[in-house]
Amino acid sequence: MDDEDGSRLNFAYYPLHYPLNSFVLLNTDIFEVTSIINSLKNTNSIGFDGISIKILKQNKETIASLLVHICNLSFNSGTFPNIFKKSIVTPVYKQGDKNIISNYRPISILPAMSKILERIINKQLVKYLESNNLLANNQYGFRKQRSATDAVFDLVDGVVRHIDDGEKCLAIFLDLAKAFDTVSIPILIQKLEQLGIRGLQLQLLKSYLSNRHQSVKIGNVISRALPINHGVPQGSILAPTLFLIYINELCKLNIANGKIMSFADDTVLMIWGRSWEVVFYSSSKRIQ
Repeated sequence: MDDEDGSRLNFAYYPLHYPLNSFVLLNTDIFEVTSIINSLKNTNSIGFDGISIKILKQNKETIASLLVHICNLSFNSGTFPNIFKKSIVTPVYKQGDKNIISNYRPISILPAMSKILERIINKQLVKYLESNNLLANNQYGFRKQRSATDAVFDLVDGVVRHIDDGEKCLAIFLDLAKAFDTVSIPILIQKLEQLGIRGLQLQLLKSYLSNRHQSVKIGNVISRALPINHGVPQGSILAPTLFLIYINELCKLNIANGKIMSFADDTVLMIWGRSWEVVFYSSSKRIQ
């Protein structure tokens, strides 16, 4: 289709460039582990290990050095402990008919000590991604100094500017249901490697994502554990960062006459043109 001035509309998608740098996990120490333990919120939730955050805090002087050894051993072997990969899912009632499963919110509880190891990995991974500008600038979810307000401002500002320029503007809102559960682990591993996460670091994240199990707890009854074969772990510190990596290429698509803005899995595709005919044609091509 030709634009009003006779020029051909450009629907090109531009290739992404991946870094030459590699992500390296540095060993932790007793000061970092103790600081993380102190920062954890006190909860009554207890995972498979039977250890609460309160117990961790009360005994931090005794167990901090042991946790340092576990974390560093994990980094140097590329193995995430299997005992840390078991979760208990508790259905919490939201509203409506209590006999309908969809009216319950599943809350996943991971072992307390896994939170220490996850936070250390996540802190270093986020620093690597941000310092190398690897995450899309138009992704506002799960990132420091960015919020839903920033995403809304970006959208509104773009719409106003194009209308002021005499153009028509259309926004298509996309919402991915159960987003974390839809993640393909093999594809995520591939994307991690493309971003410079290789060697032992990649092996560790593969270990983290594999051989995970969960049980459902209702009252005092716990079901048998079943494997989790899809998605990033619910209730995990690392899950939001891994999800951002998974959808990063979507956010980085360079679209002529269009722009993508995202807040985690909530995405807006904004399209503009000099006439509604151009805008509607462009939008139909984008969502095919």
